[in-house]
Amino acid sequence: MEAVLVVDDDPNVLAAHRRTLRQFNVTFALNGYEALDRMRDTLFAVCVVDMRMPGMAGDSLLARIRDTYPDTIRIVLTGDADIRTAVAAVNDGQIFRFLAKPCPAPAVAKAVTDGLQQYRLMRGERDLMEKTLSGIVRVLTEVLSAVNPAAHIYTLRIREHVQRVTTRLRLSDAWQYDMAAMLSQLGCIGLPADLLSTVYTGGELSDADRQRYEVHAAFAHELLSNIPRLETIAWMIARQHEPVDTVRAAQPILMRDPAEIGGAILHAVIELERLVASGMTDGEAIAGMRTRPQEFDAAIVTALTRAVDSLPRTTTARVAVADLTVGMTIANGVRTHTGLMLARPDQEVTPPLLARLQNFARVGSIPGDVEILNARPAPPALGVAS
Repeated sequence: MEAVLVVDDDPNVLAAHRRTLRQFNVTFALNGYEALDRMRDTLFAVCVVDMRMPGMAGDSLLARIRDTYPDTIRIVLTGDADIRTAVAAVNDGQIFRFLAKPCPAPAVAKAVTDGLQQYRLMRGERDLMEKTLSGIVRVLTEVLSAVNPAAHIYTLRIREHVQRVTTRLRLSDAWQYDMAAMLSQLGCIGLPADLLSTVYTGGELSDADRQRYEVHAAFAHELLSNIPRLETIAWMIARQHEPVDTVRAAQPILMRDPAEIGGAILHAVIELERLVASGMTDGEAIAGMRTRPQEFDAAIVTALTRAVDSLPRTTTARVAVADLTVGMTIANGVRTHTGLMLARPDQEVTPPLLARLQNFARVGSIPGDVEILNARPAPPALGVAS
């Protein structure tokens, strides 16, 4: 059963709510700070807040809940039923219901019931939307894989880094950043293979070739912005080659525009991939990025550092390509003799990748054996302190 949070500074009122709302899964808090502590541990579907409380007023708490837990349905219950209080609650907290004290017990129970129903409808719609969009993204990435396998492999590496960064930053709606990563190279479909090979192997591009390559972001944005609900994702992709806005980056990351955050994450991850492909280690690449604060978001680089530090340490073994099996993990990547990367470092062998490696090995385009990982537990991270 979904959880409900009731916040009121009067213990007698909370006792009355305990009796009125006993059919629900209810947690109680005596002030705003206690409520926020409760919310760090539990996802609440509905929150009922008294407006007049010492320390943190109800409208301030509602605004915090709106910003940090936007899916939570917010209900106000107060004895101060003047128009100014109602306007503040609606504008700052975007509330679902406004109830004036004294409020009959059935009315409170009905408001909570309606709030839970609204929460279920909202989450159901979001789940349906995410599944629909995931299907669209899957089709588009499969098209990219068929037309340009190198771009698809590069996308998989970007996606893994993005997933780790969004987890470290505790970003809401992580699916948007994941989709942006999966579609970040969609605009590369029409680019020549030799140009992409230079990009993906960390080679240097001329100014003209860099301009030709970077226009792929605008092309993907143009394609995706026509799909409803993908507008934010399209803007993330459009900004993947833009340096960070240092003024906005000074704000707490959870208060910034998701499209801007997504673009900044992609920008940092893509540069990490470029530097590693050029021969640097992850640590050397990130250290170099830290010396360029005007280009990369410091919070994102820190999250990327922690994510890299937390990766499992491994031993390796050499295995003939013919003996590879699905589920093994490639150690240092696999490149053709011309430098084109077919498998990224730390990539799990899937049926399509296995077939691709065996085909290239059969015609002599890659060595006959590859290194695989034998994972062992990682020691405590020595990177940035948590």
